[in-house]
Amino acid sequence: MRQSSISKKVYIPLIILSLIGLLAVSFTTYISIQKVEKDVYTNEKESLSVYVKNQLDSKYDVALTNAITIASNYYVVESLTQNDRAIAAKGLKEITKTFKEHTDFKNVQIHIHTKEIKSFLREWMPEKFGDDLSSFRHTIKKVKESKLPLTAIEMGVAGMTLRGVAPIIKNQEYLGSVEIIQSFNSIVSSAKKDLGASVVFLTDKKQLDLSATAKDALLAKDTALSQKKDITDMKLFDEIKELNLQNEGTTFLTPTYFVVREELKAFDGSRVGEVLIGLKKSSIESIINEAQHGMVVQIMVMAVICII
Repeated sequence: MRQSSISKKVYIPLIILSLIGLLAVSFTTYISIQKVEKDVYTNEKESLSVYVKNQLDSKYDVALTNAITIASNYYVVESLTQNDRAIAAKGLKEITKTFKEHTDFKNVQIHIHTKEIKSFLREWMPEKFGDDLSSFRHTIKKVKESKLPLTAIEMGVAGMTLRGVAPIIKNQEYLGSVEIIQSFNSIVSSAKKDLGASVVFLTDKKQLDLSATAKDALLAKDTALSQKKDITDMKLFDEIKELNLQNEGTTFLTPTYFVVREELKAFDGSRVGEVLIGLKKSSIESIINEAQHGMVVQIMVMAVICII
């Protein structure tokens, strides 16, 4: 009887402590699992945002460096000096050939402007020239004012593109400017290859009247597709095209995708469009499940050790 009483005094508290321990472990496991899910989404958002930012920064560097170089090209300078477009056409033909054959930037376009901010030569569309750009090409106006190169995302006849603009100066006289124009297509392709992510660049609809290709644009609710359709994940586009994206925040979910949203700004800080970076939810859920499973195993092992 005495032994039974002692056993109760010893084992009952142990059982109670064990139950409390198991409840504590269960609660900790639940909290940890919830935190894993939140952390995975946070990390994926950061990873996708940084990737696209780095890709854009690389394009900015290419645009700026090459605009500065081409601004001092003999054929470009002489063409403006002599008001002879044929001279520039000859020089730019070789430059664009070099881009296509020896770099990853196959679709670079070059545009020369006069000091009156009129189109002098579009190397990809030489028959269109002489149009006044001063009312909407604010980057060119800024370069004329400052005599300094700059980069920006801006809408123009070629659509919403990334541009590097540099002044063309001879003997301290401002002759005009030249710009390197790059599309976003290489970023879309690289993200798919490197991350398995779908990237969609969108321009605001209100900008479309500035573009020669606006009539062919695929339209969403308040935006339009600003990249080639054949490299676009049309499933993602179809899932976002009826959404009011500016109300969605920096991340949101569609039926199929986890989407990170970044606004695109012009050099003066005004909005020109946005970029969406999407990962399939199934891919993220696999990462979450794997991380949660590993955490549960660790916690249970610790619980068993503590009980023993």
